[in-house]
Amino acid sequence: MPQVGMSEEIRGEVRRLYRNRGWGAIKIARELRLHFKAAGNEAEAPSERAVGRELEKAKKVSEAEWRRYDEVAWPDSFGTADLPWASAAAILELTRVLSRPPLLPLARWYWRTLQAFPSANVATLHNIAAQLALAEDDDSARRAIGEAAVAGNLGDLESLGPFDPDNPEEIERAIHRTEIVLGALSPFFRKGLREVVDGSFRKGLEDESQG
Repeated sequence: MPQVGMSEEIRGEVRRLYRNRGWGAIKIARELRLHFKAAGNEAEAPSERAVGRELEKAKKVSEAEWRRYDEVAWPDSFGTADLPWASAAAILELTRVLSRPPLLPLARWYWRTLQAFPSANVATLHNIAAQLALAEDDDSARRAIGEAAVAGNLGDLESLGPFDPDNPEEIERAIHRTEIVLGALSPFFRKGLREVVDGSFRKGLEDESQG
C-alpha cells in the first residue's frame, strides 16, 4: 500500500508539478508512481487521495512560498523587475547549458551577475549566481560571495562551507545546491543523490584511513 504520510521532498515535488504543470491530483500521483517504480520503491509513492489532500493544503500557501517551486518559462517569467525582457536571451542560453529550465532564484541571480560582470563566460556567471541563489536569505554569506567575486576569487559552491556527512542538514544543503544548479529534482532522484553523497564521502574517509 502507498504510504499515508508525505515527506517534505514528496510534498515539494507535488507542489512543483502543480505549480509548473498545472496537473491535478490524479496525474501527479501517476507521475510520482512512475518515478518511484523506476527507482524500485513504488510502495513509497503517495496515493491520489494523499496528493489531493496536499493540494488542498497548498491553497493556503502564500504566493511568496509558491515562488520557491517556480521554473523559468518564456515568455511568462519575463517582463518583471527581476527578469526584464532584456534578460530573456541570457536566461534561455543558461537553460540550454543546463538542459532544463532553471529555478527562478538562479535565473534572477544569473541576470544580476551578468550586469556586474558582462564579459564573464557562462560557467563563471552560473557559478556566482548559484552561490548567491543559495545564500539569498543569508545577508552575511551573500556579502562574502560578492566580495569574493569582485576580488576575482570566484571559488566554487564549496566556498560556502565544509561538508559534514554526519549532519543531516549538511546532506540536504548539498542536495539543495544541486537543485539550485539543475532545477527541482524528483523524489526518487533526490533520494538516490542523498545516498550517493553520503556513501561517496564516507568511502573517501575510509580510503584515507587505510592509506
